Amino acid sequence: DLPVVSSTLYESVKYQDGINYVENTGFEGVYSAMTGVVVRIAKDEQRKYSITIKGYDNREYEYRNLESIDFGLYSFVPEEAIIGRASKSGETYTFALIIRESGKPVDFYAICED
Repeated sequence: DLPVVSSTLYESVKYQDGINYVENTGFEGVYSAMTGVVVRIAKDEQRKYSITIKGYDNREYEYRNLESIDFGLYSFVPEEAIIGRASKSGETYTFALIIRESGKPVDFYAICED
């Protein structure tokens, strides 16, 4: 059996222009949505990290705008593991999650199975 994505994993998710914008008020950790392997790590001009996980469901999960990451390249990542720390804006921790299936962006709630 494949792991399933839970709609209760994140406090608030807003889908816009192919990007899932995630907000949490009580927790800075970023949970992985799916079991998989880290296939890419990058740092942008603002020194924020992005990490891409190739999920067991054949989707790519790219987490952007992270302050830190806790996994290395080619690391195995279990579902709901804390993969890093989100950026804080006011009292809210935020990050972007881009889910790709066959190269096309997907709404987080469209893949939830609960």
